[in-house]
Amino acid sequence: MSTHMQKVLNPRRSGTSLDIEKEKQESNQLISISKAINTNENPVKEKHIRTIIIGTHQNKSAHLFWTIARNLRLQDNPILCWKFCHVLHKLLREGYRKTIADSYPFRSMLKDLGKMWGLLREGYGKLIQNYSNLLIRKIEFHANNQRIPGNLMVSDEELDTIGENDVNIFFQLCCEVFDYLDEILSLQSNVFGSLDMSRSNSMTMAGQCRLAPLIPCIQDSSQLYDFSVKLLFKLHDALPAATLEGHRNRFLNQFNILKSFYLNSKNLQYFKNLIQVPSLPNEPPNFLIQSNLESHVTPVCILPPESPEVEVDQVDMNLVDLSFSSATDDTNSIWSLNNNDNKNDKEIEEKDRIIEKLMAHIQELEVQMKNIRAEDYQIMNKLKQKISELELSKAQIMEKEIEALKELEKQKNNNENTESVVKLTDRYNRMKDIYNNLRAEHIELLRNKAEIDKHLSSIQQELTDSHNSKFTLESQLRDLTRKEAQISSMSAESSDLKKKIVENENQLIQIRNDLDVCKRKLKDREWELLGIVINIMQKLSQNTKTQDIQSSSVSVNCSPEYFFSQLNELSKHLNSLEESSVLIPLNPSIDTLISNILDYFLQLSYSFNCAKTIYLTIPNIDRGQELMNNCKELIDLSVNMSKKIKSKFYDSNTFIDVKQCLNKIISMNVYIIPESVDKTKNLEKLLIDEMSEMDKAINEAVLRIEQMLELAKKKDTGIKLEVNGQILDACTYLMNAIKQLIHDAKELQKEIVSQGGGSTSMKDFYQRNHRWTEGLISAAKVVAADAKLLVESADKVILGSGKFEELIAASQEIAGASAQLVVASRVKADPSSDKLGKLSKSSKVVSEATGNVVAITKKCSQKIEDADDLDFSKLTLHQAKRLEMDSQVRVLELENALEKERQKLAALRKQHYHLAGASAGWT
Repeated sequence: MSTHMQKVLNPRRSGTSLDIEKEKQESNQLISISKAINTNENPVKEKHIRTIIIGTHQNKSAHLFWTIARNLRLQDNPILCWKFCHVLHKLLREGYRKTIADSYPFRSMLKDLGKMWGLLREGYGKLIQNYSNLLIRKIEFHANNQRIPGNLMVSDEELDTIGENDVNIFFQLCCEVFDYLDEILSLQSNVFGSLDMSRSNSMTMAGQCRLAPLIPCIQDSSQLYDFSVKLLFKLHDALPAATLEGHRNRFLNQFNILKSFYLNSKNLQYFKNLIQVPSLPNEPPNFLIQSNLESHVTPVCILPPESPEVEVDQVDMNLVDLSFSSATDDTNSIWSLNNNDNKNDKEIEEKDRIIEKLMAHIQELEVQMKNIRAEDYQIMNKLKQKISELELSKAQIMEKEIEALKELEKQKNNNENTESVVKLTDRYNRMKDIYNNLRAEHIELLRNKAEIDKHLSSIQQELTDSHNSKFTLESQLRDLTRKEAQISSMSAESSDLKKKIVENENQLIQIRNDLDVCKRKLKDREWELLGIVINIMQKLSQNTKTQDIQSSSVSVNCSPEYFFSQLNELSKHLNSLEESSVLIPLNPSIDTLISNILDYFLQLSYSFNCAKTIYLTIPNIDRGQELMNNCKELIDLSVNMSKKIKSKFYDSNTFIDVKQCLNKIISMNVYIIPESVDKTKNLEKLLIDEMSEMDKAINEAVLRIEQMLELAKKKDTGIKLEVNGQILDACTYLMNAIKQLIHDAKELQKEIVSQGGGSTSMKDFYQRNHRWTEGLISAAKVVAADAKLLVESADKVILGSGKFEELIAASQEIAGASAQLVVASRVKADPSSDKLGKLSKSSKVVSEATGNVVAITKKCSQKIEDADDLDFSKLTLHQAKRLEMDSQVRVLELENALEKERQKLAALRKQHYHLAGASAGWT
């Protein structure tokens, strides 16, 4: 299969060095993918994944990986598909920045694989389905949030930039993080569920094949947990706690599952040498307390460096500085990059070339480390073997020396011959020399062993330093990759921004030009509008001035006090008009000037109409004529003032004449207001007389009704007696209720006078409150007149010469007059007064009695009509038709008469209102 794919990927090319190098890269990628993704049930080796990741950086895309992956038989073997998902997950995390975008079109392929293997309920089937969903979720997450890299390494400042300080974006991002984390937790749950509970197979190849993909899952979940905590604190700072209750419950559930996931992973021996699993706090953070964010610790996953294998030669570890300038220079560098796109492309190519060299150097160092370690291991074994042999020979020689010495001593003790002694002595000396030589060699070997151990420790230290340098280099490589992605996105954004800036500048210039034209037109239209308003106000003022003073359509019912209060309002409008006219050179808008002109002239017209009323009511004709002359002069001066404003030829002197004339009119209040009150009237006597007349009229009415009732009992019989009796009883009840109402009104008036008079007399109190007193007098007059009217109407009904409707109208009139008396009485009353409460109850009783009179009258009228019904049973056809026509004529006549009577009634009420107001001194 690999040979066929290699032929597909590498057709015969020209023999250029670039083509050969590219063909070599593709070949290496194919070999690494074939070794990483196979049908053997063991974990994917890290070196193969690293080669595939480096290939995406060299090619600047993942197209080659997907070209090879699409030809793999992923539908045939579950282990092959499982390893493919693992490799793809690592690529999405650590591959070139375009890997996610290149993988986006293959989501449907991943989805189909998950559905197909999900049908297999045992083995890897369910696991592949979960892993496919996780990869699709990861691709879509990064597609929706393109500023978050595949390894999810984002600082707090970058997270704020991604959210744009918009609570809606943070809310959506938090939901996507929860969805992403749910897929990870679902996968880990199924992976652990597929292993036996004792975890005994976690160190087998089959168990490690299933557990290996959890390493990138742990890395992703730690970052997603950190995101969710910080995002929830931001959301709780901007939204009510009740709104985020669902988020908190979802986080709490994920917190407990994630904590159990990390705990299970720590207990596995397989993970201890591959990753440092992070720890979560015992209790979840309290998002309702913002200060808890300070105690939050970001969980960190650490991948331990691979164990050193070989010695590394001393190399120059001065790495190229690939870091960017400080955060302060980032803002300035953005615009320089925007203006130098070609320069940026060259820098990116240079950095890619440096990355390729560094990665090649790393591979060479790894090979050298393996070779050096193998050689050192062989040397150490040889030295150990040689030391063991020397120690064995030393032991044998020592045993021989000891035996020789024992033999020599034995020979000396037995006093054997001298020759044998000499021989033994010589033999002893030789053995002693041999021992000394062996001892010196042993010491020398020990020294060599110590030097070798020292050299070995230095080699191991160099290997550790080399590995640290490699880790630093990889870290710089990841930072460079992330910043390349940032530069690319910033370059694209900068080009768009430059275009938008140019377009916006052009639009701004056009808008400014249009705005200037519109301002000039608006200014001209405003002055035209001002001229129209001034012309209208001038005509209004002249019409008001020339209208007939006696005309009722222009008169206003008002008192002198009210008239002079309106003049004060007119003075305020004049001051506002003067202020707005002065500000015209400073403020080009004349909206305020137009508004003030309208307010001033409308108030001037209304005040002039009030002056006409004062002119007609003031006793002193000369004062009235003087008032009218001054008002006309004020209108003339105001018209001249408006003409100057219209012609833009005005100054502070324009308003001086108008103000002087207005002040002269206002100063006439000392003459006009006192003359409007006739102090010669004795209001106390008038009120007492009218109240006495009212009592007298009520008593006479009650007596007259009683007399009519006695007369009706003697004279009438049958239905007529019954009708007259009911009507007179209802009228008697009404008059008694009015009588009680008048009594309560008098008591309330006495209380008002006693509370409001103070040390003054009742006469002075009534004189000072002359309008209230005149209202009481008018109400008393109306009650007395209506009482007489009610008696006359009842008398006519009893005698048969009157109509029931007249009696109803008379009862309603006296009830209305009583209500007028109640209103006039309680104007100055204390709302909490008991006597006012009694008066209100009496008023309700009068209303009920009036309604009773109306109801009984209508009932009695119906009885009379029923008694007078004709018998039409004996009429002929001609007679019935004739009566029908007469009845229709009568109905039309009555309707016409009713309409005329209603109009007459409205006119009478209107005239009565004016007469009552004039007599009572109403304004």
